[in-house]
Amino acid sequence: LKYFQKGFQFRFINYGSPAGALDHFHIDYVNLRPFSGHQDTLFKDFAFVYPISTLLDDYISVPWKHYRNSTNNLMSSEVEITVRNGSELTENNQQGNVQIFEGGNNVGAYNLNATLLSGGNINYAPRTTYTSYHDFSTGYEFNKNFPNDTLARFDWVANASAQFPSFPQNDSTFGQQSFENYYAYDDGSAEEAYGVFGTQAQLAYQFEMLEADSLIGVKIHFVPTVDNVSNNLFLLAVWDDNNGVPGTKIYEDEFFFPKQPIYTHDRNVFHTYLFKDTMKVGVGNKFYVGWRQIDEERLNLGFDKNHNHQDKIFWSVDGGNIWNNANFQGALMMRPVITSIMDYTLGVKTNE
Repeated sequence: LKYFQKGFQFRFINYGSPAGALDHFHIDYVNLRPFSGHQDTLFKDFAFVYPISTLLDDYISVPWKHYRNSTNNLMSSEVEITVRNGSELTENNQQGNVQIFEGGNNVGAYNLNATLLSGGNINYAPRTTYTSYHDFSTGYEFNKNFPNDTLARFDWVANASAQFPSFPQNDSTFGQQSFENYYAYDDGSAEEAYGVFGTQAQLAYQFEMLEADSLIGVKIHFVPTVDNVSNNLFLLAVWDDNNGVPGTKIYEDEFFFPKQPIYTHDRNVFHTYLFKDTMKVGVGNKFYVGWRQIDEERLNLGFDKNHNHQDKIFWSVDGGNIWNNANFQGALMMRPVITSIMDYTLGVKTNE
């Protein structure tokens, strides 16, 4: 009890490399309470292990106008839920749910079957993690008649609880489904960085849209890691499809107007690279976006390890004669931007 006084402070210090985003650590469950000792490492807790990243099938996000025009049900048939019984005791499993909100109003819900959540068991075993998949393709679907014709955002709250947890706030997780003007496979967080090594090397990322449209640019998150390559040059490029690999190049920046990796001032923030002279590039349903780099160093693009779209990542070091699939599982933090009413908001710089 002597520490529970006004002004008591403590801190954790991490020693790591100054060469970029390489040495991260995560601290969880710092619990200060009286009459606790070194032997007191177990406590009764039931919690989500990971947040839900999307309720959509395949994509994390799609452009709002494409979603509104689609007649297909795009809700995921296998929403991944991971929970853990951190208690040293068996816990009774309970029915869970995901509540959907639009403008603060509850507009839909999905049930999370208790037996499925606990791996087919009637209870949660002690100190055990369970991962289950739930079909959201039937029932509620995000409202396509939402009055905003530019973008839409829906919030959700997921709950999966045991009967008597000590920390009831841990049995819920929150998220938002955002529909704007881009396609995204990634969840917006970079666990690693990805790049291609070689002078004139090319990187291409496959997308399959809900409908043919025009691109105005690409959102990219570059990670400041190992080497500062912000002075290196690359040419933004778009390819059509050739039987599942990049085909004819339908756009590339002019050689004398290249682009450079831009490191944003906060973690996991995307920079929008527009095509030259605000050009719009028409593409079919399947296309590829990426770049041709001038220098040999890797440009270190953000790499989301939570979602695997390895089969859509291609690279070439021989001018595009041979395209190779990525050797690592993950999703690139690269998002094609579709022309929309939001176009006027892009490229406007605010000086602070």
